[in-house]
Amino acid sequence: MILIRPYTKKDREVCLSLFDGNAPPFFDPSERSTYKAFLEGETFHAYRIFERDGTVVACGGYAIEEEMGDLCWGIVSRRAHGEKLGWLLLLYRLNKIAQDESLYGVHLDTSQHIEKFYEKLGFRTIMVTEDYYGAGLHRHDMELMLTSEKRTEIESEYRRISEKLEVRERE
Repeated sequence: MILIRPYTKKDREVCLSLFDGNAPPFFDPSERSTYKAFLEGETFHAYRIFERDGTVVACGGYAIEEEMGDLCWGIVSRRAHGEKLGWLLLLYRLNKIAQDESLYGVHLDTSQHIEKFYEKLGFRTIMVTEDYYGAGLHRHDMELMLTSEKRTEIESEYRRISEKLEVRERE
């Protein structure tokens, strides 16, 4: 069973530990201070913790910027890679954003190591900035347009994976 719940300041150290376990190759270690400041700030909109049997296995959030959703700081425990938690994390956030009919799309930035993962759901790269995060770690800005068909697909896929992984949400 997976519990999705809001982030609290008590989760800071475990989130930093998830970051450390993925840096490198998915994050540059120099990004840690930016992530820590994000976790300590009050400006993020919806940052969530994903627990399996009481253990934090993923975290990630989203914000609303003008007429776009913006995915931020999605991290899955390195030990849990390949267990569909990244897919759940992505679909959970997209499903929340897609429920707002005033939003026409979703933006994210990621590295070349994860770009193909997002392409599976229809994100496309709109810009690449070489060495943005660190030497050899390039930033890929990506967008997904929220057509009515895409919204339906996201909702259906989220429902399917939620049932499979026995997801519960707590606000």
